[in-house]
Amino acid sequence: MMAVALQMQGYSVAEAANAGEAVRQLQGGPFDVVLSDYELPDQTGATMLRDASRAGLLGNATALIVTAHTQPDDARGFEVIRKPINLDRLMSQVRRVLGASGKVPAPSPPAADGGAAAADLVLYVSAGSAASARARRSMESTLRSFAGSPVRYAVCDVGEEPAKAEEDQVVFTPTLVKRSPDPRAWVLGDLADAAVVIDLLKMCGLKPST
Repeated sequence: MMAVALQMQGYSVAEAANAGEAVRQLQGGPFDVVLSDYELPDQTGATMLRDASRAGLLGNATALIVTAHTQPDDARGFEVIRKPINLDRLMSQVRRVLGASGKVPAPSPPAADGGAAAADLVLYVSAGSAASARARRSMESTLRSFAGSPVRYAVCDVGEEPAKAEEDQVVFTPTLVKRSPDPRAWVLGDLADAAVVIDLLKMCGLKPST
């Protein structure tokens, strides 16, 4: 979700699933900002960043660590972003970091045109699936909060439209796909946590009506 939020603000983003992959990405740098979760699968993000710094891989990048820990001992010297993440605050923090380093922040994406849909969402479901039924109810409830906003929403049964699911690279159901605006994003699960969908819609420039 952080990557999608940054991309929608015009930033170029490279993602890594673990410390080893992150180091390989850094070797192909340079980067302006490096965001790392503290709890990586193979080591802490602080350890990865410190080793990368010693190897000269960070260059002039500002390193930020995302964590739910109140006092991560080995994160001293790095700026910390506390979980749960507020995407608006995250964007402000990234812009501030880039501004302080003398780099020009990326421009905000243009607003949606006239009557064009600002968000094109497709919920992929499976017939007879309890999780799919919950996802549909959750989406309908969440979208009521955005009544009047330019949202195009459709529900697709993968059993009836497998070609469409394949086009959107959907393997599991339920899956919500944000087809536009770019970049495309996928949210898996029954969507019981409405905050995920709300954040996704806010990133598209939409505001709740209630």
